Amino acid sequence: MSFGEVPTTQPSAHRQPPMLDSRAGDFGRSPAGSPRFREYIDHLRTRVATTTLATYESSWRAISEEWGDRELHEPTTREIEELMDAHQIRSHGRANSRGGHAAAENLLSALRRLYKHAERDKLIDPSSNPASAAKLPSRRASKGDVLTSEQLLEVHRVASTTGDDPELDELIVMLHIQTACGRQAVIDLALHDLDQDNCLVRLHTRRGGFHWHPVSPRLMTALGRHAARRGGETITYRVLRKRNGRPITRRRYDGLWDRVRENLPWARELEVTTYSITETVRVHVRQLFGETVERVYVGRYHEDTAVLTHLRGDVIEALMTITGEPHPLARSKRPRGSPRR
Repeated sequence: MSFGEVPTTQPSAHRQPPMLDSRAGDFGRSPAGSPRFREYIDHLRTRVATTTLATYESSWRAISEEWGDRELHEPTTREIEELMDAHQIRSHGRANSRGGHAAAENLLSALRRLYKHAERDKLIDPSSNPASAAKLPSRRASKGDVLTSEQLLEVHRVASTTGDDPELDELIVMLHIQTACGRQAVIDLALHDLDQDNCLVRLHTRRGGFHWHPVSPRLMTALGRHAARRGGETITYRVLRKRNGRPITRRRYDGLWDRVRENLPWARELEVTTYSITETVRVHVRQLFGETVERVYVGRYHEDTAVLTHLRGDVIEALMTITGEPHPLARSKRPRGSPRR
């Protein structure tokens, strides 16, 4: 099993929108004319899975409001970047926006998903996809991006001792602390993504790839026990689930961070979110092991397989400095140090 495995998946079959010509024409536009954004977004709402719709609905709504009467082929990459800038500014004041950057990320992700469907429907040519070349606005350092070890422990304490389901919230926080992954990777974590013997979890990325990441034996045991107690595979294949067995959604995070900020005045002042945890872990790994190991740690792995194989040991060593626990795949069973600021 390799940290750097890339799955080979075939795109699922999709229904062709009834009002559209399926033959791609010049510049990615169908001969019959490409649909307007509002029409195509309404079509996607009836076609995508409920979880996918929940992920992209707010951004699709914003796109529809802004570009509803424009055709899919019209916007340029520059216009998409300008739309992200405007969306970032409008979202700046929200508690979970990270200065509006999260909103810009979500908007670009929603546009890329929309255009990916348009490619499959033969409405545009992949080479003419304006969203694929769009770049996110540069992220400005936020005062709440990096936490101290003591602050991280306080966040864990609140998550694991308050609310209507502290067991679930503790697992969410611990997964982010140990893997530095994004929110969706934790939501999507499935039972077949757990390698319990080697204490590895398979984390999926937005673009269809994945990587294997080590976690502590204690966390792996807790994940398996949590899923088994709440219905196991008979209810859902997702690992993290509510008391009724249903898988979590992004709404779980909203309640979690509202509660953390309510109980910790400094967390409210620093606007602490999931990103604060993942950025703290990344800084810790980068300071102790260097930028290359940090990139492998967060799944941006090295293309050279030999180099990647060598760095996997460093990733496990980095995890051990965070958890204070030995790992079954570690070169040395003795954990090194503890998280620094």
